[in-house]
Amino acid sequence: MNTQRILDEMHRDIERGAVVGYGLSAWRHGEELFTLTAGLADRENNVPAARDTLYRLFSQTKPVTGVAAVMALERGLFTLQQPVSDFLPWFAEQVCTDKCRPVVNRMQIQHLLNMTAGLAYPGEADGAQRGARDAVDALQARCQKGKRMGTVEFANSLGAAPLKWEPGTHWNYGFCADVMGAVIEVSSGMSFGEFLRTNLFEPLEMHDTGFRVPPEKRARLAQGYFGRNKDGQPKLVPTIGEHLGLENYAPETAFESGGAGLVSTLDDYAHFTQMLLNGGVWKNRRILSPAGRRFLTAPQLSATQRTTYWEQERGINYANFLRLYPEGSIMPSFISPGSFSWDGMLSTNFIVDPAADLTIHFMTQIDNGFPLVCKYFNMIYAQLDV
Repeated sequence: MNTQRILDEMHRDIERGAVVGYGLSAWRHGEELFTLTAGLADRENNVPAARDTLYRLFSQTKPVTGVAAVMALERGLFTLQQPVSDFLPWFAEQVCTDKCRPVVNRMQIQHLLNMTAGLAYPGEADGAQRGARDAVDALQARCQKGKRMGTVEFANSLGAAPLKWEPGTHWNYGFCADVMGAVIEVSSGMSFGEFLRTNLFEPLEMHDTGFRVPPEKRARLAQGYFGRNKDGQPKLVPTIGEHLGLENYAPETAFESGGAGLVSTLDDYAHFTQMLLNGGVWKNRRILSPAGRRFLTAPQLSATQRTTYWEQERGINYANFLRLYPEGSIMPSFISPGSFSWDGMLSTNFIVDPAADLTIHFMTQIDNGFPLVCKYFNMIYAQLDV
């Protein structure tokens, strides 16, 4: 593979101010094709992007939570049809934003995994968004006073907020993965972070992945850059502030966000995706059962539920916090039907492509970088015999 062509393009993006730094890797047939880094992980402190740079995953945390949930299903910790209120009592009596009427359908575990629970992210558009905003504001106010709110307490506070939709009726992007993390915590009897560490991160040798960054690793944490000029070009303004209740990965962090809280590296996340590509096996050790692995990427959204999926993704399906590209989907790049992926707010992204026996991992830390992701995926696929 001509990696020089890809690396040259990465440097051109950096020189024109599109990004500060990159990490990109691809694995095929169980072997590493390449790992490339370019530019800076932290421009203000002149820290180069490196193979061991710690990237803020934000929503790319969600697939990890999805796999953890399937592992919990395998262990009988809950069932898909079980009410969320069995684990989080504040979800027992919920109302919909529509006239604040009581819900007819109790929220179930499967609704969390499919993002059809009616939960929202913070905003001002309706009661569900305002309720999510109030929950995050309370979490951050507690943190500022040094009285931190844990994963289960925060999830319960979301149970007091109105829902956007009746559970099970429509897809809506929101705090489902965070609530799922709390359910795993309650049902397993260990913190969500400990469940991930013992069942995923240690077996997969993901030694740099977690909800906290210890002092000795802090210099490896990539900076985040936000903002656009009037012409749509990146401003690349550094932003360290809190987001969705995250405390910048401080060692004292109590809220372990299953929807946005992890940091990871190129190699660590490649171990995770290779396990998924290999049918749930990593280095001859089974992590997911064959049945669990099949369920993980079995499309779950009905035609009605998909009517509220993002407009640009109407031909795509969804399951267990993963975007699925079934046969007939409108592909955003040269990826194969049957692939699955997810991404993060700062433009981290990955693809698992079983047809090509390929995984790709894209790491940068800017907002709205999806066109760059597609460009590099195309450049990689163009050199493969698929």
